[in-house]
Amino acid sequence: MRSLAMLKPVKSILYSVALLLLGNGLLNTLLTLRGTGEGFSSAVLGMIMSGYFVGFICGTWVSGRLIRRMGHIRTFGFCASICASVALLHLVFISPWVWLPLRVIYGLSFITLVTVIESWLNSQAASHERGRIFAVYMVVNLGALATAQQLLRLSSPDGFLLFVVIAILISWALLPITMTRRVQPKIPERPKSSLRALLGFAPLAVADEAAAEAAFVRGEYDTARTELSDSKTADALAFRARALLAEAMSGPADPPEDVLHRALDDANVALIMDPAHAEGRLQRAIALSLILRPMSTREARKTGWAEEARDLARGVLEDEPGNVYAHGFLSVWNLEVVNRGGRIGAMIMGAGVSDGRDHYEAAIAAAPDEASVHWQWARALAALNARKYRDEVLSALDAALAAAVDSELERVMQARAAMLKAEMLRDDRRAQEIAAGML
Repeated sequence: MRSLAMLKPVKSILYSVALLLLGNGLLNTLLTLRGTGEGFSSAVLGMIMSGYFVGFICGTWVSGRLIRRMGHIRTFGFCASICASVALLHLVFISPWVWLPLRVIYGLSFITLVTVIESWLNSQAASHERGRIFAVYMVVNLGALATAQQLLRLSSPDGFLLFVVIAILISWALLPITMTRRVQPKIPERPKSSLRALLGFAPLAVADEAAAEAAFVRGEYDTARTELSDSKTADALAFRARALLAEAMSGPADPPEDVLHRALDDANVALIMDPAHAEGRLQRAIALSLILRPMSTREARKTGWAEEARDLARGVLEDEPGNVYAHGFLSVWNLEVVNRGGRIGAMIMGAGVSDGRDHYEAAIAAAPDEASVHWQWARALAALNARKYRDEVLSALDAALAAAVDSELERVMQARAAMLKAEMLRDDRRAQEIAAGML
């Protein structure tokens, strides 16, 4: 369930990928078979098929300029139309000297489509889920290529039907992308690059991200940070901040202030490197909120950090409307502002229980099996008024307890959910006091 929820923001992209790769995989094989049938020599066929990769190389310079000028959706439509047309032109002009430039044009257009798809996937995926999403993307990619070979059974390569099928599949790939309600990615400013700068990122290639994530899942947060200690990328720094905050929230007592500030420092450096980094913004927002917890309401207001944390999470949602954790953070933020600031303070800050509930519902709509989202909403609501919101608190606690968990942090939250539920069933007032001290 959790894996399916993770794919919800990108499912339209994956549908388009499947259709596009079905058409592409079929065309690559069909041209070889048709060329052989038309009497093209092996050397000529090799030259024609190499034109596809010449187009790939040229596309690396063209794709970025097209996306910057036209946007992701229009670039996808533009290049998909070219690919579908070129596929049919192979049938109209059966000549190696026409097929060669057609393959170059097709390769250039196709690599631009791939650039649109992968940059969109990259922007929609939270950094800690990016590896899983791209793994699914590759399964769809290779699965479609393999399935495409079976479409050769539909007709003889010497006819026209298979070329028409290819054009239809590539054209259909437009439908999921153009019908999506997701906001297309913002196009960042183009940074200057050089070989020396590229080599500066080389440690990322050897950093064991899989080992770091595995250590995080096991609750070995020091090990998780150590695995990426040599990496200086925004992703690595945001991950280290997340590991520190997970460690701070897993303990039996209030989070140590020095750990929170170390997490804040890592998030800050990540944002210096990439001001739009979603995970960096979320970790900074969480760190600020946790630092504010022991402060008095007056002290907290003077810092302005509550407003900043809210704005950071809202900024993430502007770029990634389906970000589960930004919605989850804002659901709790609204309740805690109401709890600490009262009606007037909440009004000043623009917070409310209904706003928090909207964010909670958005989060669980995207990830219904996310235990941490259910738990955080339940404990914040119980801390606000356990008696008034009793049924809603118990419902969220039940959802947290029923969720499948795959990390030590989520198991800690489930254990806390069980403890709070038991207290809710005994004494609402006592449960409210306990919830106020929980994370």
